[in-house]
Amino acid sequence: MTQDRDYELESVIAPVLQAQAGTWAVSVRDLKTGRSWSYHGQERFNAASVIKVPILVEVFRQAEAGRFSLDQFLSLPEEEKVPGSGVLKELHAGLKITIRDAAVLMIVVSDNTATNLLMDLVGIDNVNRTLDQLGCCGSRLRRKLFRIIPGVTNEVTANDMSLLLESIHFNRAAGPTACRAMVEIMLRQQYREKLPRFLPPEVRVAHKTGEITGVAHDVGLVLGPGPEFAIACLSSDLPDGHQGNEVIGRTARAVYDWLASSSGFSWTGEPHANW
Repeated sequence: MTQDRDYELESVIAPVLQAQAGTWAVSVRDLKTGRSWSYHGQERFNAASVIKVPILVEVFRQAEAGRFSLDQFLSLPEEEKVPGSGVLKELHAGLKITIRDAAVLMIVVSDNTATNLLMDLVGIDNVNRTLDQLGCCGSRLRRKLFRIIPGVTNEVTANDMSLLLESIHFNRAAGPTACRAMVEIMLRQQYREKLPRFLPPEVRVAHKTGEITGVAHDVGLVLGPGPEFAIACLSSDLPDGHQGNEVIGRTARAVYDWLASSSGFSWTGEPHANW
């Protein structure tokens, strides 16, 4: 991956982001050409649920190394149930769930309880060690979700998240089978109001959203037809989360259109209903 700054793409995206309320960061990596671009890509943001992508990577790496089987069962203790998104908090204590299913729930419905169970399984330090090994040195997992420690926050950067996604795409985050499985899980994401929002319906997006008060994130792989790229959109200090969702959607569409134009790709389908 080269780190050349693409000023033409910057001229398309930066004015849009600068006109929005809140603070924004975007990082884009063209998976076909190796070109990359970022806007405040090294700034650290509260990770929200985007931190679940590094946890997913560590789960699959450890399974690949033989530390456990993805078909091994985890138990759900009552004291491990936490608020927020997900379904495990609604189910009975003592429930048995496979590691694989916990990973699916962590991504596709952003289950916070499943996330904490997996964090206990793989270890926070191991997640951070893997982030370092993959070059994502500005992002850190520091605590379990809804286990508040004053002054301690999970953080990510847009550059790190686009790099991590690129590493999954090119089988550098783990072996080909594990990386393909991670992409398939992210393709099943059920929260589709951000990155995919304005993209052509046929475009596949493997992604993970994140949001808390004042924050709207989405990071993912846009996998064609047409342009293929990793993109990370992070924000903070937003007055309206719905506005944040729209900004992320329009940013993804602007990147898609620019890359399509620069590569000569012509999409002939119907416009997106919301575009």
